[in-house]
Amino acid sequence: MVEIIAHVLIPTNRGFLILQRTRKEYGNKNVYPGYWDIPGGLAINNEIPRETAIRECMEETGLKVKISRIIWENSVFDTAKMRVFTTLVYLAHEISADQKIYLNREEHSEFIFVNSRQTLNKVKVVPYLEKVLLQFL
Repeated sequence: MVEIIAHVLIPTNRGFLILQRTRKEYGNKNVYPGYWDIPGGLAINNEIPRETAIRECMEETGLKVKISRIIWENSVFDTAKMRVFTTLVYLAHEISADQKIYLNREEHSEFIFVNSRQTLNKVKVVPYLEKVLLQFL
């Protein structure tokens, strides 16, 4: 079985939006608690990955995004779950300054903008994210 995880990298005039993962997500221990990530999650009910990224972004940040292209793909086999997890990262068009960020506090505790390698070096990001961001910083 293959599970699709779709994320979206959001450029703004202040840098790329990243979110800090909560310690617990809906009462359960979160994956990479306290780490920084970008909006995204699992595809549901045969959902198209692009639609997953857009939906997850809206659910996690309240932002409406338009996606331009895939900028990252990685697949791993999880031996504990006996599944392949494929992660896709899409690049969004820069969002307008009038959009406000409303975090889903069950999933993320705060947000910041990364606009340089120095900023990136000050935070602990999920394993794939540094490689994704370094393409643009």
